[in-house]
Amino acid sequence: MGVGEISSSDINLAAVSQSILIGFNSHLTSKTKLLADKVNIIHASFKVIYNLMDFIEKAMLELVEVDYQEDIIGQAIVETVFSVSKGNVAGCIVQSGKLKRGSHIRVKRNDDLIYKGELSSLKRIKENVDEVNSGNECGVSCSQFDIWQRKDKIEAYELIEIEKTL
Repeated sequence: MGVGEISSSDINLAAVSQSILIGFNSHLTSKTKLLADKVNIIHASFKVIYNLMDFIEKAMLELVEVDYQEDIIGQAIVETVFSVSKGNVAGCIVQSGKLKRGSHIRVKRNDDLIYKGELSSLKRIKENVDEVNSGNECGVSCSQFDIWQRKDKIEAYELIEIEKTL
């Protein structure tokens, strides 16, 4: 932090500390700009304080981890299990909402969580489908899970990204 033009020592300090170099009512000379680009330092100069504040807020938001909210889209119950060449397939009836290929699922057996992962394959009458609505039968398989049992409960959900805040 200092007053005046941005110097090569400012750039070297930013490189060592892995910092962003920010100037307000100052600028990089062509020599210091070349050095900053060479050592791969992010740099920005501002003449309006509000633009500087927006830049800093955006940089801070990039440091915040993404949070997700679960949105339950459907539930199904396993009625039978079929053995196929790729493992076991759960023959299900969708009880509410819908099952959707690629959605996240939880499999519960006697209220105990036994699997949490992705629904990788969804079939309706031997045809691959993207989703199956409530009241319909379908075949469900997961690439990481195939120890299905009758009466297992499947809960399908999607993860919705929550907007980052400081």
